[in-house]
Amino acid sequence: MKLENHSHIPAYPLDSDEPADAALRRILHHLLERIESNVQGVLDDSDPEFLHDLRVTTRRTRSALDQLRSILPKKSTADFRRDFRWLGDLTGPLRDFDVWLEALRKEPYLSLKEPVIPLKNLICEHRASAMSQVKTALHSARFRSLLAQWRLYLDSPNTTEESPKNAARPIGPIASLRIHKAYERILKRHRRMGPEPTPSELHKLRISAKKLRYLLEFFAGLYPPERIQPIIEQLKRLQDILGAANDLQIQQSWLLKFAAYPPAGAQSRDPAPAVFRLVEAALVRRLEDEHAAFLPCMRDFTSEETQGEIHNLFAVQELRVSPTTGMIVPR
Repeated sequence: MKLENHSHIPAYPLDSDEPADAALRRILHHLLERIESNVQGVLDDSDPEFLHDLRVTTRRTRSALDQLRSILPKKSTADFRRDFRWLGDLTGPLRDFDVWLEALRKEPYLSLKEPVIPLKNLICEHRASAMSQVKTALHSARFRSLLAQWRLYLDSPNTTEESPKNAARPIGPIASLRIHKAYERILKRHRRMGPEPTPSELHKLRISAKKLRYLLEFFAGLYPPERIQPIIEQLKRLQDILGAANDLQIQQSWLLKFAAYPPAGAQSRDPAPAVFRLVEAALVRRLEDEHAAFLPCMRDFTSEETQGEIHNLFAVQELRVSPTTGMIVPR
């Protein structure tokens, strides 16, 4: 179960007619400030939400660069995309351990209490190692340079590299087209799924759902709130299920590693292996529950009614995405 905080959806004051380059830079600038505001909280290790917000904001930055790459020059942003991926990958394990510890605190796990202590101790040991790596990275010259150079880039729009044609186009039609395309990708993934989706299919769908969610939040201010908010809420419910299933699968994989490599000095009477089996059984049952909840939620999000609303709100007839260049061009 992710410690997802849905209470704050970023509000970006955009004008549908403003140049896409200026709008995207303002979004990215806001995200940079959010990243910077969370760094000290992560270093202090005072609340796991600082790390969570840092990761979400980093993912939003990467998503903006990947999905809207036809707005900013590709070459000049390549290194930034690589470094933000590095930051996301580095902080992932620490977040996974935070989520698991929170789940152990809240979940009954077959009413186990004291016997779960060996598992908690193992998670805490690995979390301490992951935290050490994150702190080292946040103190590193690479991280400091990333933030400084990224701010300089966003504050200095004039570069020697030629701007893509989409940079000067109005952001409104581009946003609508990208949102519509992102929803269509989800529809295609759903159509290819069987009655029992594989973990790989669910993982790909989860990534596609995140990308759509970020686009909707970036550009929510361009659309009537009473129409776009229900779509976002519907997508949140789907994401919660997919995210919970992903967390459970991650915990299953760590449980296998823990069982294969017991803590140093463990004796044959150590209760950990038995606890692992009980927790594994609980994880399997919860994963089955999430899979059962997924199907009706997915049907709702891909229903004819939702498809019609998406099409009416975001379809752009005068533009298309070029299959060869990825650029948004007139039809």
